[in-house]
Amino acid sequence: MRLSTLIPSKIAAWCRRVVRAGGQIAATGIVAGGLAFSGSVDAIELLTNGSFEQNNGFNGNNSGFGWTTVFGTDTTLGFDVYDHTSQVFYGGPAPAGAGQWYFHTVGLGALGDSGVEVTQDVDLTATYSTTNIDTGQLKAKFEGYLSGWTASDDHSRLELTYFDGSDSPLGDVVVLDGDQFGEGSGFVSTVTGDAPTIPQWKLYQKVGTVPAGARSAEVRIFQDTVSGNGNNNYADLLSLDVIGVDQEFFLGIDVGPTGDITFSNNTGADVDIEYYEIRSEFGSLSFGSWNSLSDQDLNPGSAENDWLEAGESDDSQLIEFFANGTETISFNGSNASIGQAFDTAQNDRDLWFYYASPGGGLVEGVVNYDVVPPQLPGDFNNDGQVNTADYTVWRDNLGGSFDLNGNGDETGDSARVVDTADYTLWKTNCGSSGAASLAIASSQSIPEPGTLMLLVLAAGGLTMRRIQPTSK
Repeated sequence: MRLSTLIPSKIAAWCRRVVRAGGQIAATGIVAGGLAFSGSVDAIELLTNGSFEQNNGFNGNNSGFGWTTVFGTDTTLGFDVYDHTSQVFYGGPAPAGAGQWYFHTVGLGALGDSGVEVTQDVDLTATYSTTNIDTGQLKAKFEGYLSGWTASDDHSRLELTYFDGSDSPLGDVVVLDGDQFGEGSGFVSTVTGDAPTIPQWKLYQKVGTVPAGARSAEVRIFQDTVSGNGNNNYADLLSLDVIGVDQEFFLGIDVGPTGDITFSNNTGADVDIEYYEIRSEFGSLSFGSWNSLSDQDLNPGSAENDWLEAGESDDSQLIEFFANGTETISFNGSNASIGQAFDTAQNDRDLWFYYASPGGGLVEGVVNYDVVPPQLPGDFNNDGQVNTADYTVWRDNLGGSFDLNGNGDETGDSARVVDTADYTLWKTNCGSSGAASLAIASSQSIPEPGTLMLLVLAAGGLTMRRIQPTSK
């Protein structure tokens, strides 16, 4: 189904926050609506109380809730918090997913000098083996939302430092600075998508490999005072996630050598989406070959709860969204094909991929090229689905040596011949898809064995009749 315009309320929700995958990330990352992508192993969060919801309230002694505050030689100070509802000293809305509280350094009067540090130490060996660390098998995503008081340029700065077993620093310090927005700063976006200013909440994020030899890490929140005091630098939703190097933090799309586009999920967790768009500056998409989720009719008989194509879709952009986000469609594995939607003849590698979760903003995924998709047993025409079209391919080649795109049964006497074993393979997998694990086989007409035998005989006779004229 195709709509000429998108639903305004959905567009407003999706555009509320755009989250970019940083340049260091090689593929993609959501929960509760249109499509569920299956992952393998969950990312592990290493920080305690990164949301600062564990506290004794405003002006409370919050030492001992995962963080230690150091000011000069004084290590007894606890961090302080403000209320997102009643103590809004920043500009614009709060970060998506924020709780009641957000961080500021201390509530013990004006501390006019920079140098207040709030720290948390992480023992990497408590979670990971030294072998995994030392062989470069782990990568980390360090992120947080930063802001500052609207009346000054005071802001927070985050630092991540790795240490070896002798507590000596390893590698470069990872810095997220609340007044830096350029390339390499880790700045992703403001919560509104507007041009960044210090008082707005801004997401910062960097991804990198955990250095070999690391045994611990330290996260530090610095007060950078410009014209105010120590109460004016804010932070929220700090996170240090670690996954295997063969996993990713975000969803992605894989573009195959023949132009086939599939969604891919190596995040280690299930991901739900209700919207996606693929864009090309030079029109290198193939709208006519796009096998959209709407075309695939993933929720048959329920038009109001199905995927809808945006009317603006063409060779420059493919856009699709789930009608109301109330139903989850589970993927069979991690890949979902949307057809040969990339024009390999033009071959401008200029695709951008974005997706959205129910109630969330757009997330930018990563595009991978020249990825050979796994073949689906019984998918004789290699379109990412096993359906009656594949049966037609089998029927039209029965008795011949057609290779069925490599998906036929090539065992025993069935090797290099199209026969009943290939039919059995097709029937067993009919309804499977690279997109969704829906039992659609029941809606298709599958010939029974008796009919099959007639077809075999008919095909044999047809083959003989084709041969006879050549022998005259």
